[in-house]
Amino acid sequence: LVRDGPRLPKGRLVGVYTAPVEPWPHQAIVASRLVETWPHSYLLCDEVGLGKTIEAALAFRGLYLSGIARRILVAVPAGLTAQWQRQMWSKTFLSFGKVMSGADAVHEWIVPGEQETKKVKAAGIYEPDLTIISADLMARDQRLAMLQQATPFDIALLDEAHNARRSNPTDGAAVEPEPNKLYSAVHDVLREMTKSLWMATATPMQLHPIEVHDLIALTNRVGAFQYDPTLTEQYYDILARVQGNARVSQTDLTFVRKAVKAIKWEDPPYWKALHESLSSRRNRDRMKRWLDEGRIRSGDSDLLSRLLFGAAPLSRVMMRHTRPLLEIYRREGRLTQNLAKREIKELPAIKMDGREERVYSMLEEYCRGLAS
Repeated sequence: LVRDGPRLPKGRLVGVYTAPVEPWPHQAIVASRLVETWPHSYLLCDEVGLGKTIEAALAFRGLYLSGIARRILVAVPAGLTAQWQRQMWSKTFLSFGKVMSGADAVHEWIVPGEQETKKVKAAGIYEPDLTIISADLMARDQRLAMLQQATPFDIALLDEAHNARRSNPTDGAAVEPEPNKLYSAVHDVLREMTKSLWMATATPMQLHPIEVHDLIALTNRVGAFQYDPTLTEQYYDILARVQGNARVSQTDLTFVRKAVKAIKWEDPPYWKALHESLSSRRNRDRMKRWLDEGRIRSGDSDLLSRLLFGAAPLSRVMMRHTRPLLEIYRREGRLTQNLAKREIKELPAIKMDGREERVYSMLEEYCRGLAS
């Protein structure tokens, strides 16, 4: 079953459900969506502790055993490479070669039944079909040249994807972006070398919404929104007004109506899911009338709000679950360990005198230089 089942018609999920780990329901849903919609690219944005690694690992297993994906690259912070390698082996029985730093192409492998890992030389750092590499190492100029010459990947996963960002995010869309080295590496090289890009981060926004736009743009799945962040801002501004029952001009409604209709040819599988999410045929007919004719009744505002939220750029490419879901699992007996209670308190303002402000400004400028 494990050997031949994944390659049978509709067997691509066999690898997901035969893994030596029992996923939580939301993990199984995410993994299944990744497998069934491959080669679509996604943001995997579950909060910390909800198992983004498991979701990706299960999807890797399903796609690899079915023969759909043969080459997989995992780029993670240097301190997490060994952890990811162990997780891939223990949760999926997939053996990834971990790229070692140094001039030679050397990979570290887990040997079943052995305590010690094994180091093996290769013709190139991207020679193994299943490779784990430090994201910073991948972004170095010499390593980027090697990536450009490598056999393309079917899937590339970037962990802690928020590290791929512009160095001037707080300036927003009003200025030319200054991408850091990792973002440039992903945008200019890695994106061209992989059919599908999965970006894992619990915090896609660090300082400014423009950072979320930059990650969305790497998916190549949201049409015009990936080229102009002001369009994304405009869409969410209109959505907020619809949700708040505020006045929305006909011009704004025409803009979002065209954006929703574009999904039909930009992403047919998502269009089908969006259509089915409207629950009843009556609801679908009401929204079809608006999409076709631009006519909306006063009683349809809640339904319109649901449609616009589901069709929003982030909804199309991001999968996210939050910590309250763990409380539900515990009540249902799926989770036995205690959960840490989080209480977010406002930080007191730090007041600096003139000299301290000058030193802080110099340090901030220095740090920007390091990130560029």
